[in-house]
Amino acid sequence: MVPISPEIYSSTAVVMDNRGLADYITRTQQRLVAQKAAKDEALDKYFTDLKMKINPAGMRTQDTPGFNQKLQAWIANGIANKNEIGKGGLAKQNHLMKFQELLADVDQSKQEAQLQEKLDEKKKNDELEEEDLPTLENVSKSIYDPLHYKNLETKTPYSMADFSFSKPAWDVARRKQFIDYASAGVQPAGKINEKTVIDPYTGNKVTTFDKVYTQDQLRDITQKAIAISSDTGGLKTYKRLLKQGAQQIPSEEFIALAKAYNSINPDDPMDTPLKVAMADIVLGKSGVMGSGRIAEGRPSKGTTINFGGTAGETVRDLYKDVKRLSDAAAVKNKGAALNEVPSSDAQIRLLEIAKKVKNDSDLSQEDIFLRTEPDGRLWIYEVTERDDAGGAIGPGKRVAVVKKEDLEIPFQPGVAEEREVISQAKKEEKKPQAFKSPVKTPAVLKGIPKGGF
Repeated sequence: MVPISPEIYSSTAVVMDNRGLADYITRTQQRLVAQKAAKDEALDKYFTDLKMKINPAGMRTQDTPGFNQKLQAWIANGIANKNEIGKGGLAKQNHLMKFQELLADVDQSKQEAQLQEKLDEKKKNDELEEEDLPTLENVSKSIYDPLHYKNLETKTPYSMADFSFSKPAWDVARRKQFIDYASAGVQPAGKINEKTVIDPYTGNKVTTFDKVYTQDQLRDITQKAIAISSDTGGLKTYKRLLKQGAQQIPSEEFIALAKAYNSINPDDPMDTPLKVAMADIVLGKSGVMGSGRIAEGRPSKGTTINFGGTAGETVRDLYKDVKRLSDAAAVKNKGAALNEVPSSDAQIRLLEIAKKVKNDSDLSQEDIFLRTEPDGRLWIYEVTERDDAGGAIGPGKRVAVVKKEDLEIPFQPGVAEEREVISQAKKEEKKPQAFKSPVKTPAVLKGIPKGGF
C-alpha cells in the first residue's frame, strides 16, 4: 500500500513525500526480476533435466546420426519456444511428445541391436536361407530409413518370426496335402495286375486290375511342384531333404526321392529343392492308386436277362448260332447271307476275319457266305457264281475257317450286370435241373436277299 501523509487531511498546506512510492516500485521491480530469474532458472533446469534423461548409450552406430539430428532439432525448438513451453498448454504437450519419441528411438535401437546380434549368430551357424538375406539387410538399416520397416505405415519392424528358421517345415500331413494337390483331377490311366475270369455258364468275362499313373502322367503332375516357391515351409522342407544328399552317407529318404526323380528324368540330377518336391510327388503317386473292373460278354440277338431268383435266361452261344444258320443254308446248297446272323457285331467280326485272310480291305458282306463242312467246321466262302436273280449258286473259293475265339465279342453295357449273373449262375449250377438246351429253337430262315450273300 502507498503510504499517505497525515497532513493531507489538514487545512494547512500539504507537502508530498515521494520517497516511499519510489522505494515500493523499486522493490516490486526487483521482486519481478527475481521471480523471472527463478522461473528462467527452473525452466532451464527443466530442459536440462529432460535432456539428461535421454541416454543414447547402447544405440546402434547406424542409428546415431539420425538420432542426433532429431535431438538437436528438439533442443532448438525448446530454446526458440521456451516461454510458450513454460506457459504449458499445447506448446508444452508437443515438446513432451517429441521427448517421448526420442526415448522410444533409443529403446528401439537397443532392441534392434539385440536382434541383429542374434541374426549374426544364426548366419554364422548357417541357419539362414538365401531368401532371408534381403530381410537381414533391411534389419541392418537405420531405424530412420523407411526400408528398415516391414510395414512403414504402422512403423512395424522385422522380427525373428520373419525369418525362415522360425517357420516350421511341413509335417507328413502337409506333404500329403501338397502331393494330392498336384494330382487333383488326374485319374490314373495305367493298369497292372490284370486278371480275367470267364463264367462258364454265361460266357461273361470280368477283368479286374490295379490302377497306376503312367510315366507321362507323373511327369505332367510334377509341374505343380512350382507351388513351393511361394511357401516358406515347403522350401524349408525340401532344402533340408536336399542337404541330406550332401552327407557322407545320404539318408534313405533322399535315395528314394532321387530314384523317383530319375524314373521320370533319367539324365537329370536332383539338385534343387524344386526337383526334390517333384520327386516327392512321383514317390507319393507311384504304385497302386486304386482298382478297376471291366465286364465283357458275348450277347446275342434277342438275349434277355431276368434278375429274379433264377440267374436269367442263358446267353446263346454265338458260334452255335452262326453255325446253325450256315447248316440250314447248306441244306439248300446256297449258303447263308451275313445279314441273317443274329448280331450286327458278328457280321462285322466275320467280315473282318475274311478281309484279313483274303487281304482285301474292299471285301463286303455280299461277297462272302458261310458253309459247314462235313468235319463240322464253319468256313467263310467267297461268292464266285450268281444266278440271274443275283444270288450265289455255288461255293467259290474258301476264305477262312471260323474259330470259336474269333467270334468273342466285347460285352455291351446294359445287357447284364455280369457280377450278379455269374454269382447267381454258379448257384443255379449246383441245383439239379432238367436238361435244357442253351440255344433257342432256330427261327425260320428268311429268303436269300437279292444281290447275293
